[in-house]
Amino acid sequence: MMHIFNSYCFRLLCFNKQILLLSFLILNLTIASSQQKDTLLIWDTNYLLTWDDFMGKEINNTNNPDALSYLELPLLISYDSNKKPIYTVVALFNRYKSFTSKFHYSLLDHEQQHFNILEIFARKIRKSVDALNKVENTTPQDIFNLYYEYQDSITNHQHRYDVQTDYSRNWRKQKIWNLIIKNKLQELENYSVKNYYNLNN
Repeated sequence: MMHIFNSYCFRLLCFNKQILLLSFLILNLTIASSQQKDTLLIWDTNYLLTWDDFMGKEINNTNNPDALSYLELPLLISYDSNKKPIYTVVALFNRYKSFTSKFHYSLLDHEQQHFNILEIFARKIRKSVDALNKVENTTPQDIFNLYYEYQDSITNHQHRYDVQTDYSRNWRKQKIWNLIIKNKLQELENYSVKNYYNLNN
């Protein structure tokens, strides 16, 4: 019924373009098959979370949630052959840090929507990075500043979602949020991982 958003997952990795794209192709194929239990799931329109993905151990305290999704949104930087920076933002679900103590469908759907919300913001960031890259003399620091500016918005949005849906218990509000999230994902479809990073080619 709650999530953790790791807003300090900023990864500055120096890959060349081919290695970076190959890494994402491998991640994408792993999700498509969904047979191997890798630690991280990259958000994919064709894969919905199952309770089998919540492989972490429950935290021992009196305020345990019924379910916890550990979400990350890293920013990675790579360079092409001309040393031009390429920025990659991906919404991730960490299987081994996510757990549940209840197995209700409504709760699982609630957690999936947390993941979907993170993907919405990943797409917003990709769109903003794309626009900023078209501005002359844009620096890596400009990109990072843009990325940092989204962090509070993401956290606040996820919290508001939890409060308004009462952690999945208010099914009417949950239904409304599901529709809003679905429409926003469709609106930003051009900035999905597959479309924006051309992984279908």
